[in-house]
Amino acid sequence: MSLYSDIYETEFLHRLTLRRLAELERTRARLHDLELARYYEESEAERRRLSLLYALDYPYPPYPLDVNATAMSHYVAQLKAYLQSVYDADLMGDTILQDLAVDHAVGYMMRLLASLTEPAVAHSLSELNVLELATSTLTMFSQRPSAAPALYDSGIASLAVKLLSPLLPTVAVVNVANAMGNLAAETDIRLGFRAAGGIGALVRLLRPDVEPTAQTAAAAALSLLASRDMVIQDSVRYLGGIEFLVDLLASPDAYLSEVAK
Repeated sequence: MSLYSDIYETEFLHRLTLRRLAELERTRARLHDLELARYYEESEAERRRLSLLYALDYPYPPYPLDVNATAMSHYVAQLKAYLQSVYDADLMGDTILQDLAVDHAVGYMMRLLASLTEPAVAHSLSELNVLELATSTLTMFSQRPSAAPALYDSGIASLAVKLLSPLLPTVAVVNVANAMGNLAAETDIRLGFRAAGGIGALVRLLRPDVEPTAQTAAAAALSLLASRDMVIQDSVRYLGGIEFLVDLLASPDAYLSEVAK
């Protein structure tokens, strides 16, 4: 009986040892696979970072722009590539790359906008939607707090005043007015915009000869700016803005009337 027990225990220990060794081998294989996967992920992430950095190396458009259709299509394609870089940086969650991508995209966008402030040029390119794309990009960045320094450094305050002209396409004017309302909390931009005559430009858009959508955007922007700055409140009164707003209360456009109120 003792001999049988010894043999049984020996076989049991042998089987147990083999099972433990098999489990260890599977664990080792899993660890190896995880290490390879982690190495691949790290390598892929680094490759994506390098690709994004290379993508930021587009040359800025010349100033003034070449306004033929072929050249403008090229500028638009480059702007879209910069926007894609911002999107890619957001997906990677790399804050340094995000800042770099935003700085480059804002710089390119502002250079493009600076060449489109002449009404004749803007309207000649209206079928290409260049100004619409550039100003909608501005509106998008105005909602991104991290883009405010780049916008300020690029001269958004003075450029916005030029773009808030009723002679430019209405959709562009609306986009710029919305952007300045979004940036009302940025003190440096707000003060620069105020000093450059931005409040007068917005009040001008409240006049009855302006499209209702532009009037609405201007009224909303003035509301946001004035709520943070008593000097702007006084400027609106001094420039006759209150009278225009009172007139807009009777507008058949319900939304415009509500914004004016």
